[in-house]
Amino acid sequence: MEEYTVGFDKYSNMLKEQLIDDAVPGRAIVSIVGESSIGKTTLGRKVYQSPEVRNHFEIRTWTVLPPKCRPADVLRDIYRQASSQLRRSPSSQQSVDDGCGGDAAVTACRPSGKDVGNMLFRNLTGRRYLVVVDGSIAASDWNSLRASLPDEGNGSRVVLITDMAGLEVVAYAAGPMHSRIELERLSPENTYEVFRRRVFGRGGDCPRQHRSRYYQKIFQITRGLPLSIVVLAGVLRSKELPAEWDEVMSQLVTAREPSSKNGNSRRIMSLAFDDLPHHLKSCFLYFAAMRESATVDAQRLVRLWVAEGFVRPRRGSTMEEVGQGYLKELISRCMVQLVDKDEFGVVQTVVVHDRLHAFAQDEAQEASFIESHDSTDVLAPATVRRLAVQNYCERYEHLNNALHKLRSVI
Repeated sequence: MEEYTVGFDKYSNMLKEQLIDDAVPGRAIVSIVGESSIGKTTLGRKVYQSPEVRNHFEIRTWTVLPPKCRPADVLRDIYRQASSQLRRSPSSQQSVDDGCGGDAAVTACRPSGKDVGNMLFRNLTGRRYLVVVDGSIAASDWNSLRASLPDEGNGSRVVLITDMAGLEVVAYAAGPMHSRIELERLSPENTYEVFRRRVFGRGGDCPRQHRSRYYQKIFQITRGLPLSIVVLAGVLRSKELPAEWDEVMSQLVTAREPSSKNGNSRRIMSLAFDDLPHHLKSCFLYFAAMRESATVDAQRLVRLWVAEGFVRPRRGSTMEEVGQGYLKELISRCMVQLVDKDEFGVVQTVVVHDRLHAFAQDEAQEASFIESHDSTDVLAPATVRRLAVQNYCERYEHLNNALHKLRSVI
């Protein structure tokens, strides 16, 4: 993750200081804001996973806000993570309130929004916690969340990660306790540094005779947006210098409109997707069936790929090992971001940036690969083969039409 956060040192230090600053003992609100693709979530995850933050808080939760979520669902997710951590903690002397008559019944129990808020409050009481909410939150939802988070003057923190559209709520929520951390685009120097590390590794660099030319072109194409930089690097790292690099960059320079603030963000994604081998295209498009910005269990994902027939047999390797190789290739190309891996290097969890997720959904629908619908609209065409229902409310959905060619429901 380190190469994704080049140029973020000042933000990282500021965020750590606000999280562990004993001079502010009350439950402080910390906000990270900026435009899409600027690196807000990446910065937050880096600090969230740092040893200083891990050791400072007894409970840490990270909740991604899906579209059309309800306050009760947010509270339920935070409560689930907090309760799980408390049950695993050998140092926890206080009982864990599951509201379901003990651990054995908790998985079958689904308390109401009010009840889960009260249970969360009791479980967090007397403990220093860090709650991260990633996504735009309405003022009414924030009030429900705030009422369930005790303020005992023990240094607990709430981090809100949002885009510019959420600034009004952030300002309303944060008050005077901490100034917001607002990310800006990378400078030309840091843009090239991120690109260099992704293509050549920490110690490598572009040949000197080409360096100054590409230094300028990369910033001209990406406009300092971290997502665009790493995806472009994922395309060029396997290309021959300078002929193939010049061919790729000429397409992007001529495609960019001078008035476009975001440069070639969408065009770079399209070029990166077109550059994928056929079997990896299917694997990437399958992310369209997953929830936006949510971490994905790699083992389950690979098994789904195998079941769908995307993974080709290879002598001497299991299908799961081949699928892991596919996933690592997508990570190497920066189409997918690694979240966690085990001590043997096996990928455990991954995530797809919300912009790449939206791109995957558009491509999947256009190619009739997957139909993705939220719980309010399941009007799939009769010819659909794969149907993904983003059921954020966890309720049964009725399919109004017969789907004779349907082979997968995700």
